[in-house]
Amino acid sequence: MNYSVGGGGIVGLNLLSGSSTAVSVYFLGGIGGFYYSDSTTTGGNTGQGYNANSIMDFSFEVTGTDTYSLDFNGHTWDGTFSAPITGIQVFNENGGSSSDQYTNDLVEPDVVPEPSTYALALGGITLFGVILMRRRAAVLS
Repeated sequence: MNYSVGGGGIVGLNLLSGSSTAVSVYFLGGIGGFYYSDSTTTGGNTGQGYNANSIMDFSFEVTGTDTYSLDFNGHTWDGTFSAPITGIQVFNENGGSSSDQYTNDLVEPDVVPEPSTYALALGGITLFGVILMRRRAAVLS
């Protein structure tokens, strides 16, 4: 049991959409486990128990326009959110809002290939065509 977070206190990580919470992963003081909430689940058990002074891995992947996959220290689940993820908040409800940490420097990876990728593919296809034409010409002669 975590003695640093008082019974009923909550410490965790929120994925934000503007100023609203879209997905939350949190520890409930006095209970000894981590839980999550999103647009369809409130208080879902992550399967991850409390382990004092251990580093825990957290990975979040947007898998669709309103779906995600989350891995928390080897415990995975899929869920939904109702608005775009725009920021992250690390919070401690017992510490008040001045103890919270925020970031909104999220970068979405490009899903459209760069022009150089197209140029490289076109060059490869052209080279392959030239090789085939030369082989065909050599076979015919």
